[in-house]
Amino acid sequence: ELLAQTSITIDARDWFDIKEPIERHIFVDLPPKARKQYDEMQKELFTWIQDHPLEAFSAGVKSLKCLQMASGSVKISEDKWLPVHDEKIEALKSVVEETNGAPLLVAYQFRADMERILKAFPRAQTLEKDSKRKEREFREGKIPMLVVHPASAGHGLDLQHNCNILVDYSSGFNKEYDEQVIERIGPTRQFQIGKDVPVYRYRIIARGTVEQTAVLPSLKN
Repeated sequence: ELLAQTSITIDARDWFDIKEPIERHIFVDLPPKARKQYDEMQKELFTWIQDHPLEAFSAGVKSLKCLQMASGSVKISEDKWLPVHDEKIEALKSVVEETNGAPLLVAYQFRADMERILKAFPRAQTLEKDSKRKEREFREGKIPMLVVHPASAGHGLDLQHNCNILVDYSSGFNKEYDEQVIERIGPTRQFQIGKDVPVYRYRIIARGTVEQTAVLPSLKN
């Protein structure tokens, strides 16, 4: 209110015909063993991952562990993750096939997600080292998949020149991160460089988990 007398806010959507991203949800089902582990964690705050006990001491920690398990890996100590399932990796492979090798921006929530994606897709890159060079090469089409965390790639990156597809390998509760990561390649960015192309957003979601029942409704509302 104090700034209103001296400022003006302009939203490109109020002035130009900018379309919303086309969002598609890809649901994966946890395999029986992972489903059993997930249900035990959700109901009892305890389960076994391989030979390691996994315990949650609060509802918040339980929610975090359930999100990790939905993504496919769970953190059992400060520096150790264990795989729970490969369903999301397989879903990402299907997206790569469906998009016929088009450059993909892939967003993740947990470090284990990133490591597993890089292992499954050897040509994928991150921005952790030499970020400016990799950002440039992704714009030039030399990198087929750029794997980013929304917290570090949510502002200031121009990645739209050769990419119009975002894949959310996993989703988190932070609305700002969620909105900003799509804007790296979003319709407004495409419009700014004179391209009239649809922008696609694929969300890979573990069915019947907190990702579907809590995260998505939270982001929507």
